[in-house]
Amino acid sequence: MVGKSKADADEARKAKAAKEEQSEELDEELEGSFPASDPPSMTQLATAPGEPVRKKKK
Repeated sequence: MVGKSKADADEARKAKAAKEEQSEELDEELEGSFPASDPPSMTQLATAPGEPVRKKKK
């Protein structure tokens, strides 16, 4: 198939809308937290709370 089907186009449009919405939510969180040092509530931690810190091997 050469072109995108309507379903593919709809899916791409929905994905773009979801990404834009997430970006807007992040912008709002950043504006609400500035200049505080706490990260926005949407930010995910790299490790789970209470998880032991692993030292990197050299």
